[in-house]
Amino acid sequence: MHLWGRVMSVRRLRVVLGIWILNTSGDNN
Repeated sequence: MHLWGRVMSVRRLRVVLGIWILNTSGDNN
């Protein structure tokens, strides 16, 4: 349970970071 929760949190964090990077790069245009 705990390990699965950690994996899900890491995956969610990675997705959020990816979207944030895409948004910042797009705004720079």
